[in-house]
Amino acid sequence: MFFTAFFRSLQILQQDRITLLLSLVPILIGGVLYLLLGKWIYASLLVSGQAWITSTISAGGFGSFLGYLLASLLSIALFFIVNLTFVLIVSLIASPFNDLISGRVEAILREKPTDSLQQSMGKMLAGIVKTLWNEIKKISFLLLITLIHILMGVVPLLVPISIFLATLLLASAFLDYSWCRHNFTFGQCLQNIKSTPITYSLGGLLFISLLSIPLVNLLAYPLATIYFTTLFVLNHRD
Repeated sequence: MFFTAFFRSLQILQQDRITLLLSLVPILIGGVLYLLLGKWIYASLLVSGQAWITSTISAGGFGSFLGYLLASLLSIALFFIVNLTFVLIVSLIASPFNDLISGRVEAILREKPTDSLQQSMGKMLAGIVKTLWNEIKKISFLLLITLIHILMGVVPLLVPISIFLATLLLASAFLDYSWCRHNFTFGQCLQNIKSTPITYSLGGLLFISLLSIPLVNLLAYPLATIYFTTLFVLNHRD
């Protein structure tokens, strides 16, 4: 089921243009935000810092060395900021789109009629406040559980359990779109995870790896929504 769901997800992403478009929009928004951040760091902080070094220390020699050092440190800082905040920022921006993607993917898999792009955007705007609020609550819960996961990772004997928990947490974050759409109770959500924990864990491990790779994580996020929706449908055939 793991491989079946993954290749079916790639197929849907390639063949359904509206799903592809809905996947690209939050990526573009997130990309623009980080480009603006990079522009501010290099055009403002770096220029101001190098001007201060030139006027205070020297224009060459040791001053040049400090200028290169400052540029390197700012580049490293930008890299870590992007990687540490990408999932949180893009997940919040993408949540209304992911909700549409998840519903559309389920309709495709169940061979039901799908909405046009105009209908999809209308539904998204109508429920955007509720979707964003649910996403904020979900992110807060995941951050708390992630902290517990990190603390467990400090104890060597608990590392395997910690990794397993992390993979299921990631799976839950994307399964949540299907759970909410079907009004699952907390008990039903747990039962869904318990039904195929290994499959969900393997999927979580795959996307934890993909989301940790710069640039690759741009496409991994919408693909994860499609993948876990596909798994959900495969586990809940009517």
